[in-house]
Order: sequence, then C-alpha cells, then structure tokens
Amino acid sequence: MSQTVSSKATSQQWLAVAGVVLGAFVAILDTSITNSSLQDIQGSLSASLSEGSWISTSYLVTEIMIIPLTAFFCRVFSTRLYLLANVVIFLLFSALCGLAHSLGSMILFRACQGIAGGALIPVAITVIVTMLPATQQAIGFALFGLATTFAPALGPSLGGWLTSHYGWPYIFYINLLPGAPLLLLLARNIPREPMNLRELKQADWWGILSMSMFLGTLTTILEEGNREDWLSSAYISRLTVICAASFVAFLFVELTRKNPVVDLRLLARRNFLLSCIMSFTLGVAIYAPNYVTPVYMGSILGFDALETGRVMMWMGFPQLLVMPLVPALIHKIDARGLLWVGYALLAASFFMNSGLTLDFGKTQFAWCLVVRALAIPFMITPSTAIAYDGIEPENVGNASGLFNMVRNLGGSVGIGLISTFASRRYTFHFARLAENFSYTDSASLQRLSGLQKAFMLKGADASIAYQQAIQAMNGVMTRESYILSYADCFYLLAVTTLLCTVCIFFMNKPQGGAAGPAH
Repeated sequence: MSQTVSSKATSQQWLAVAGVVLGAFVAILDTSITNSSLQDIQGSLSASLSEGSWISTSYLVTEIMIIPLTAFFCRVFSTRLYLLANVVIFLLFSALCGLAHSLGSMILFRACQGIAGGALIPVAITVIVTMLPATQQAIGFALFGLATTFAPALGPSLGGWLTSHYGWPYIFYINLLPGAPLLLLLARNIPREPMNLRELKQADWWGILSMSMFLGTLTTILEEGNREDWLSSAYISRLTVICAASFVAFLFVELTRKNPVVDLRLLARRNFLLSCIMSFTLGVAIYAPNYVTPVYMGSILGFDALETGRVMMWMGFPQLLVMPLVPALIHKIDARGLLWVGYALLAASFFMNSGLTLDFGKTQFAWCLVVRALAIPFMITPSTAIAYDGIEPENVGNASGLFNMVRNLGGSVGIGLISTFASRRYTFHFARLAENFSYTDSASLQRLSGLQKAFMLKGADASIAYQQAIQAMNGVMTRESYILSYADCFYLLAVTTLLCTVCIFFMNKPQGGAAGPAH
C-alpha cells in the first residue's frame, strides 16, 4: 500500500480511514465490555470468580500476541484481504460468544475473537500513514486516538446497560451492528494488492514462536498474578521462567535475523523509542484508572453498573469536543509542547483523585474524569505523530505493531501492578488503623460503647450488641483502609505520569509528517 501523492486525501481515502478506525474501536471496546458483566456471565456458565477471569484474560492474551504480527500478515495476504477476513472472523466469534454454553467454549471463542480483534488495531495506523498525505495525518491520528481512549471508557458502561436491559449475550451481539457497514467500508475503499504467499517460506517462524510465548505468558502473569499471589504460586513461577526464557530467545532471534518479523532496530530511533515509552505509560494511564475507578464505585460507594457507567461516561464525551482541535494545533505548536499540556492535565486529574474520602461522590469523580478526558487528546495525537515522524513507508507496519503492542502491554502491566499495589496498601492501612484501636484506649472504648448502646436500642442483648459493635468497627476500618489504598493508587499514577514527562526533554523536534514527505 503506497502513500498518497496528493496534498489532500480523497473521499475514498477518508472512508478507508473511517473503516479501519471503526474496526479498531470495536476491537478495543471488547477488551473492557465484559468487565461489568462478569458476574452475570459466570453465574450463567457456572464458573467461579477465578475461572471467570479468563473470559477477559483469554481475549487480552491473544490480542496482544497478534498485534506485532499484523504487518507480516498484511504483506503475505494483502492489507485488504487480511482486514476483511479478520472482520468476518471477529463477527463470527462475537456471535458464538453470545451463544456459549460452557466456560470452556466461552474462553475458546473469546481467544479467537481476540486474535481477529488484535489484527484490526495496528492496521488502522498503517492505513492512516500510507493513505493520508502528511499534512492530514494528524486528523487520522486524532480519530484513532479517540477510538483507543473512548472505547475503554465506554466498554464497562455499555456492557452494564446491555446486561441490565437485555442480558449478557447482547454485549457480544452488539458487535454485529457495525459489522455490515464496516465490511462495506473496507471492501470498497481499501485498495486491492497482490498476495505474497512466498514470504511464508522465508518467514521468521522462530521469532513468531518466541514472541508469542513471551507475550502470551507475560500477559497471563500480569492478569492472574495478583489473584494467584504472584511467585508464591507454582503456576505463576513456571510461567515466569517460560516468559524470561522466551524473551531472551526473542531478542536473540530478532536482533540477529536479517528480516525479523518484528523489527526491534526501529527502537534505535530516539523519537520512536521515547514515544513507545510514553505509549506504554499512556496504556497504564488509560487502563489502570478505568479498572480502579469502577471497582471503587461498586465496592465503596455501592454503585451498580448503570450508575458507574453514567459517571465513567464523563471520561469519553469531552474528548469528542477537544480531539478535533488537536490536529490544527499540531501545525501551529510544537507537538512536544502539546504533550506537556496533556501530561500535566492527566497528572492533575490523578492528584484530584488522590484525596478520596467517603464523601467523594459522583460530582467529584465526574470533574476528575473531565480533566482526564481533556488530557488524553493532547497525549495521543502528538505522541503518535512524533513516533511516526520520519518512519519510511515500508517500515510503518512494523512500527505500528510495536507502538500498539507497547500501549496494550502498558495496560496489562498497569492493571496487574495497580491491583497488587491496592491490596498491599490496604493491608498497610488496616494495620495502621488497627494499631490506633485498643481495648485499653479510652477513646476506642468510648466509640465501642456507643455502638453497643445503638445496637441494644434496636433490640439486641448486651453480648450480641457487643459483637455487633466489634463487627461494625471492623467494617469501618476495612472501608477506610480501602479508601486510603485507592487514594494511594491515584497518587502513584500521578507521580508516574509526571516522571514520564522526562522523555519529552530528550525528544527531537518532529520534522512534520509521519513517514516523511509524500511521494
């Protein structure tokens, strides 16, 4: 697929971009749409909590494995054919997920859905860079950025609403609605190219195998590690050994092979390397708070899926207003300056959340999410433009695979680490609060006595009222410990975001236009 020679894209090229962005949106939406409906799915399939977690994990594992391989498969089968085939496969397994009758079949269908969905994400960037002129690529990046950030925010709320009104199978059937227009957009607007099946014979199969094992085991470790108590679990320990060995093998193969399936040499380019680091942090910044916030609302504030969804929607809608402005700003302001604005706003939103108390309700969360939503467009579009600035057209596919893989990997790392950090900080805060409660302390005894009298007024005898008072005190300490631990999570995210801005100092000023000048 060659880059356009015109200074303005044609309607066909814009429709092609619209098609691939829609495909990426649907694929990313499915990474989070099951989150608010897992209990309903688990109950229907007679699965435990730990077993049900694989409904999400299986999709994430296969998705992240296929993303860096997409450029290779596009060269072999052609971009158009590969896209169309994966859209059909994605829609087929979406329908099968809704019809799943057992946990095993659901996990299998979700894994296949992830393989197809993962292919739709990096191809979007490839099409934007190769089909749009350099002067209009920022608009394409903005559309892609909107898809990658709005979809994770929309997923839990849409999933909760569909489950409440129609049942959990409809969180999968909803994918069928954009299916026909998506196929039409891609079939009519992505140019035909010949297949290159001969490349299968010279393929970097050892690189593909080692990379798949590395990414598959790493994603599984990150998703399941906290539930399994990390290396204290023999299962996680074995996966860690396999992950480390396959990573070393992957590096050796890719750095010594003339035509690697994933060109790690692209990381030698300063702007691309630094953009990948920031993309990793962006993955953490998008997925980790989108995991922490709904859990907090449900467990501490008692919100149901619909209430949580109404609040989380504030993460998405402000982006619709800001995102169209960013492409115009990129042509007038140094993209690095826009990155500063985005990361400063993001850190501010996390610092706002770090003051969590029991009185921190819908309005406060909404304002934090609005600030975060305003930040994302100033991060996605400039960082993507800087990453692809100067990348040759023949390397765009490999660069896209790496860039998107890193962002998704950041999301998995962020969720895994933030869930572990939250549980560790909960233990710390509960121990500190317990130290302040003493049966010899007059203030503690006074609070306990007041609770006992309150329960006695409700009809309980003295001994039962005393036990109820102790349970109530324990409940208060548990609740406060969780609130403090979640506040610590947001503080950690704020500090991490600020530290990431160091990368901006070392970025070269972009020359203007990814993939170099149009030719």
